Parts: sequence; structure tokens; C-alpha cells
Amino acid sequence: MGRRTNPYIQTLKGRAAVGALRLLGLLPFRLNRALATALGGLLARLSTEAREVTRINLSLCLPDHPDREALVRESLVESVKNTFEIARFWSKPEDGLRRVVSEQGDGPLREAVANKEPILILAPHLGCWEVLNFWLAREFGLHAMFAPSGLPELDALVKQGREHFGTTMYPATARGVAGLVRAMRKGALTAILPDQVADRRSGRFAPFFGQPAYTGTLSCKLV
Repeated sequence: MGRRTNPYIQTLKGRAAVGALRLLGLLPFRLNRALATALGGLLARLSTEAREVTRINLSLCLPDHPDREALVRESLVESVKNTFEIARFWSKPEDGLRRVVSEQGDGPLREAVANKEPILILAPHLGCWEVLNFWLAREFGLHAMFAPSGLPELDALVKQGREHFGTTMYPATARGVAGLVRAMRKGALTAILPDQVADRRSGRFAPFFGQPAYTGTLSCKLV
């Protein structure tokens, strides 16, 4: 039998995570970015798990790159920036949406929405997905999936931020997938982040930069 999770400890973790994210959300945007850059640079110098995982991944994907250490630092800095930006935009969704200054190539999407065609947006974790979520929800209405953290307090903050402009969120469970499929069949605009780590029953190994990587199959099944 596995160890039981102490509910008191989980509650403390959830409250601590929410408090930290809300605090980051209060910072001015420039200070938010500056602190993220400094923390990312620090992680690149310390012997952390994040640095070692990044090094291993880059050595496998880009073995001949002349300066992988510079890429390690850049990757960690951008990852921390993304986390800090998310914290701000969950607290201040309107600020996130204001950062969209123009749209290009959205004609086919608008045409498909107008024709009530089933649409699935596949948006990997590149850049700040939260802003795309806000824009799609404001323009068209959106149904999307999220992976529960196991911390109810944190999940409540995530849903509050992501549903600000009308997005309907579904947990990444069998029931959540069924709800997303029902929305898709009714012609709703739907979205998932296809690069999330799949569980043992929901993926297969596929080549990625010449390396076998466990890859989710949900997006292919939905298509």
C-alpha cells in the first residue's frame, strides 16, 4: 500500500503555493521579469535537478550544438519567466489580454467558427499559453483541459484565472475528456496542450529529435 497523503500538509502546500503566486502577481511587470531572469540565471549556476534535466535533454536533442551551456541558461531563464508571467496573468487577466497587440492568419479559424465546424486547438507549452487562452475565450468562447495539481487551493486559483473570459475548463480525467468531446461535437472551440506528460494508459513512445519519448495520444484520438 502507498503512503497516505497528510491532508493538513497538502492544505499548507496549497495555501503556500497560492500565496506565492498571488505575491508574484502583485509585482510590476518589469520587476516580475527582472526577478525571473535573475532566478533563472541562478538555477543555471547551481547544481539543481532542473539544470541537470535540461542538460540531459539538450545533449540528447542537440549533441553537436557549440554552446549547450548557453542554451541551458536560456531555457531555465525562459521557464522561470513563463511561471512568473502566469502568476501575474492569473491575478490580472486583463493585463495579459492587453499584451495582444495584433492577430495574423486568424481568417480560417474565424471562418470555421462561423460555420460551426468542430475545432481543436493544439497549443504546446511555448510562450505564455494563458494569454492565448484569454484571447480565444474572448473572441470565440473556449473549452479546454487542465491537469489538476492535487492541491484544491491551487486548482481553484488556476480555474479562476483561466475562466475569467469565459473559458470552460475540464480536468484531464476520463470524465473531463468526455465533457470536452461533447462540447466539440456541438461545434464548440476546444483546446488541449498536447505536450503534457501522459499517464501509462494514454501514451506511446515516439521519436523526438531521434530519441524515444513517451508521448500522449489524446490529441490524435480527438482529431
